[in-house]
Amino acid sequence: MAAGTDLDRLADYVTSRRVELSIDVEELARRMAMHPKTVRRIETGQSVKRDTYATLERELGWTPGSARQVLRGGTPTVRSASKSESDQAVEQFATLDGPELLEASRRWLSRLSRDEYEQALSQAERLRRGSAETTQSREAK
Repeated sequence: MAAGTDLDRLADYVTSRRVELSIDVEELARRMAMHPKTVRRIETGQSVKRDTYATLERELGWTPGSARQVLRGGTPTVRSASKSESDQAVEQFATLDGPELLEASRRWLSRLSRDEYEQALSQAERLRRGSAETTQSREAK
């Protein structure tokens, strides 16, 4: 994904942010729903899957695409506290596709409470029905 020096830069930013947030590797891994080895890989400058970076960004409070910014020579951007978690998930999902999108969706949904999960399913069903009705009305014209 990136040259070693870029991955090393990302490792430094990730470690610094984790320390700033006063969390250890195990806690960050738990929040990411991943194995601590994955966090250690990132913090030692090793490459991981793209959706892992998206999950990392969310847990470190960075805006979507911040890891990519660092890998391209920039700096991460700390996310505004005013956005809801679902808005942040939508931004994260917009940067993914295919299997990465599916895996990120599963991870995000697994963090919801039972009530939140049922609300999300209900909203998705309403959106799906609305989309189907729009398609049907277009076809009828």
